[in-house]
Amino acid sequence: MLSTANGNTDIRFQDRPAMIRQLAKNRLLAAMSPAELELLRPDEAEFSRGDVLFDWHGRVDRIYFPHTALVSLLTHLKEGGTIETGTIGCEGIVGSFAIDGDSIALARSIVQIPGRCSVVKLSRMKTAVSESERIRMLVGHFQQAFAAHVLQQVACNAAHDVLSRCARWILMGLDRTEGDVVHLTHEFLGEMLGTVRPTVSLALKKLQNDGLIETSYGRIRVLDRSGLENASCECYGLIRATYRRLLPLTYA
Repeated sequence: MLSTANGNTDIRFQDRPAMIRQLAKNRLLAAMSPAELELLRPDEAEFSRGDVLFDWHGRVDRIYFPHTALVSLLTHLKEGGTIETGTIGCEGIVGSFAIDGDSIALARSIVQIPGRCSVVKLSRMKTAVSESERIRMLVGHFQQAFAAHVLQQVACNAAHDVLSRCARWILMGLDRTEGDVVHLTHEFLGEMLGTVRPTVSLALKKLQNDGLIETSYGRIRVLDRSGLENASCECYGLIRATYRRLLPLTYA
């Protein structure tokens, strides 16, 4: 059945695996067979910007496969701020750490770009991983790629300027959404990059003056992807290459 984030159920499907494969933009679900999807039996839900999937130190009882939503993992700082340590979209799973380990969330997972996710109970996911070698392999490859992603992003946040990090984030957002537009405010992007809104606005203005992007409130359109890649630091290419190696369908 197809449900919304508020729990309303409005459509019934006779063949859930066929329905999931038809709707799947999540690359991991799209790579699974009908039998493997039947093990997961995911529900579908729509999420709005700002929805919190897990809070820091909260208990995890479900995991999420984003289709069109984009989720940021935020780490809390002592003075009350936050900084993004990872981004998960249609290439992966939000909450995969709980499949093999503790079910206490290590970071706050918040929906940054609204959209649809498949939702699977953690207990069911654990059973599916134990029964299906292919599901176990897909989850393991994603976890490996995401660990490399986080390590590279931590280094990036420490070593690179706001302009190149801003370009990297826009490109990563573009990879995980449809079309050439990323829906994002300057303020929210500042929170993701661990800096203030005016600094982000200056970086975006420079990218716009260079003809790489076009901005309006809550919306960034990429005009010159190749130029934006040149403006980004090397971290974008390294992260993308890791996902392509471990999960070839990520950028199919």
